[in-house]
Amino acid sequence: MIKLAIGVTVAWTAWLWGLGWLGETWLAPVLGSGQVAGLLLMGLGLPLGALGLATLGRRWGLGANQWDYHWSLGAITAGLAGGVLYLGLLPLLSGLGLKGLPLALPDLPISARPAGSLGFLVIAVNGGLAAWCDEWMWRGMVQSALTRVATMTVGLLGTMAVFSLSQALISGVSNQWFDWLVLGFFLGALRVRWGTSSSTVARILINTVAATSLGTTG
Repeated sequence: MIKLAIGVTVAWTAWLWGLGWLGETWLAPVLGSGQVAGLLLMGLGLPLGALGLATLGRRWGLGANQWDYHWSLGAITAGLAGGVLYLGLLPLLSGLGLKGLPLALPDLPISARPAGSLGFLVIAVNGGLAAWCDEWMWRGMVQSALTRVATMTVGLLGTMAVFSLSQALISGVSNQWFDWLVLGFFLGALRVRWGTSSSTVARILINTVAATSLGTTG
């Protein structure tokens, strides 16, 4: 399971970085629109990468039925409450060095401010699809794998650390490492107490608010 956790961490980070590189250096110039390029890359690339790693995980003994997805009213409510709590604590956290609302994939062209008719799709894909796929990988696979070979605490802290490092590497913004660390702790704690379905709901809410704010603050 340790090898699986490391493999998913490296492969998912490389996959997201590669999507960002393709969008910025090739697809966006060809299409003449960074947002269209981002929609295509995220809409097709994220599910493809997530499904590929999920297949690998099943072969290594960690199928989707072991990701701790248990959909219930309690889990959904906890996820919504956790997301609202995180958003409500942002003013306090900013005093500790938090820079702002981190998006799932801040380096992809889709993270540009939504504009025109694409605005809704940009928010929906970044707030929904990107958040869901990322939670599959981090809380669903990596945290589950680490928890199985160690303890819930090790699973939480280990995933929090590699999640924040991965996102900082993908975004190329090293001074936002603390932002991702805090978010990773919130989501990991939700997963420990109420399951991965709860952290997924919270992540979708947080990402949707973050993506929407890009269109209203600039």
